[in-house]
Amino acid sequence: MQKKEQEYKVVNFVREYRKKLNITQEQIANKLDMSSTFINKIENGVKVPSLTLAFLIVDAIKEIYSDDRGLYLELRFDDVFNISPVIIDFE
Repeated sequence: MQKKEQEYKVVNFVREYRKKLNITQEQIANKLDMSSTFINKIENGVKVPSLTLAFLIVDAIKEIYSDDRGLYLELRFDDVFNISPVIIDFE
C-alpha cells in the first residue's frame, strides 16, 4: 500500500467514523489535549497524522463512544488501515 493511500485512509476514517458515531472534533481534541483546528486539518487532508497519532485518535474515538453510551466499540485493524467497527452492548 502506498503512502498516499495510507494517508487517505486515515483521513477518511477519522472524518467518517467520527460523524457516524456523533463525536465532535472538540471531543477528540479535548481527549488528546490538542486543538480542534488540528483535528479539522487532519479531516480535510491538510495535515497527515503520524501512525502513532492515528492510533491515538482511534483510541480517543473508542473511549468517547464507550464513555458516552455505555457500549464497547471495538475497531479491528486488518492489514494496515482496513478498519471494521464492531459495537458490543454489554447491558
